Amino acid sequence: MHHLIPIAQMIRMHCRHILGYRLVSVLGVVVNKDDHILLVRHAYGNRAEWGLPGGSVRMHESPAKAVVREIREETGIETQPQVLISFCASERWSGSFALTFHCTPDNRKLIPSIQASEIASAEWFPLDNMPAPMSKFSKLRTEEYRQGKRGHISIIPKDPRPARSE
Repeated sequence: MHHLIPIAQMIRMHCRHILGYRLVSVLGVVVNKDDHILLVRHAYGNRAEWGLPGGSVRMHESPAKAVVREIREETGIETQPQVLISFCASERWSGSFALTFHCTPDNRKLIPSIQASEIASAEWFPLDNMPAPMSKFSKLRTEEYRQGKRGHISIIPKDPRPARSE
């Protein structure tokens, strides 16, 4: 069943692109009082990579509520969004963007429990000693948090490969 998840996500993304719907994603940089960050590994795609918890915003749902819901669904941990770290737009999927929030966990339950079938594991890591490999996108968003960026705007180009020198 896990092998169908990436196919379903790709179909959803293509349909939204073709029909003109915006794909709005949210990510949570969840940091506890001990400066540990909550990361997840997915049960599909590159299963070795760690990344930030998150997902898609539902119709008529605010991004702040979506990030709380996604973190809860993926890790079982309740959080509060504190501040918007970044807004990342994609030229590849026109109209699609990701919002990354700094979130604090509810201190009553800090032990992750996998809630969603697409998550293989969820763990806390020291911010100064994060695991490898980590998804490039999550690594960039985490670095924005560490640098104290707030409301940072970035654009993902259509072709992420560097231009060749002639």
